[in-house]
Amino acid sequence: MRTFFIAILLIFCALPISAQDKLFFEHSIHNFGEIKEENGDVSHIFTGINRSSKPILVVEVTATCGCTVPKFTKKPILPGANFEINVTFSPINRPGTFQKRLYVISSDSKKLATLTIKGVVIPRTKTTEELYPFTISDHLRFNRITSSFSYIFIGRTSQSAIGYTNTSSKAIQLKLVPKLSSGYLEIEYPHTIPAGGSGEINIRYLVPESKPHYGTTQDVFNLEVDGQKSNTLLVTHAISVDNPNNIEDNSASKAQIAKNFIKFGPLKDNDPTKEQTLNISNTGRGALTIRAVEIEGNFKVSLKAAETIAAGDSRDIIISLEPKMQDYGTTSSFFTIITNDPARPMRKIRVVVTKED
Repeated sequence: MRTFFIAILLIFCALPISAQDKLFFEHSIHNFGEIKEENGDVSHIFTGINRSSKPILVVEVTATCGCTVPKFTKKPILPGANFEINVTFSPINRPGTFQKRLYVISSDSKKLATLTIKGVVIPRTKTTEELYPFTISDHLRFNRITSSFSYIFIGRTSQSAIGYTNTSSKAIQLKLVPKLSSGYLEIEYPHTIPAGGSGEINIRYLVPESKPHYGTTQDVFNLEVDGQKSNTLLVTHAISVDNPNNIEDNSASKAQIAKNFIKFGPLKDNDPTKEQTLNISNTGRGALTIRAVEIEGNFKVSLKAAETIAAGDSRDIIISLEPKMQDYGTTSSFFTIITNDPARPMRKIRVVVTKED
């Protein structure tokens, strides 16, 4: 019995000698505290020690953000020797609290240690050009010229805003002229912007339940400043889907699509019609309804809007194309499926076509 307990004790004594203990960092977290964005990069050196009886080779230190850059030697670390990693953090355009992790990887792809830097970036005062980077006219600037809403829900208002500023000493006359209209957008803006004035163009989307529209919803405006047409367009974009709050969990559908790309080729100009099959299944509890199918390419898709797939059922989608209608070389396009799946209503499938001479 005594021998048994001694054996168990030896096992537990050996357990702490893990991959992470071989390269030991007494201080694996560094707090920069408050740093000013205007002062630029800050750096810190982490020092580790090889506690093992064999040399260690660090081949990679990966960071969770491109703003964090580690530098280190790739020479073997001998037993008992120190190892330094110089970590530089860039605070530019990263105001507020930050915390970034770095993973030290050995030559046998094992994680030797996890290091952390953190702190608070005090933002600098930005110029007018930085705050409003888009030039509409000589003295009118916007903070952006596109407004992407991602999903908007049928029957619920979605709002956004675009900032503007008049840098001149005179009032500016502004007019937004619709070029493409969805019929679901309401936009409010000042027709006169006073000298030195700043504000917002308010944008609201509402697709009514009484007249639902599914899929891409887009509006485009020409901009006229003091009666002159600007070369810049104002574009708003959204994907209209069912409001998930109106769908009970016990009756929700769930779309499963076998893959997210279809590949045709290589094709010849005189080849016959080509077809590929894509399976879509419903693993939810309620019927899966196809709300819209949008095609952005020179091919056909058998799936149509208003089709349904019962809970537990599936269906094959046929994607077909005429080789003679395709461009030479490799082209990539998409088709989008909008469903009543409340968790993931939109699926975008890539179609790659390779046509040879």
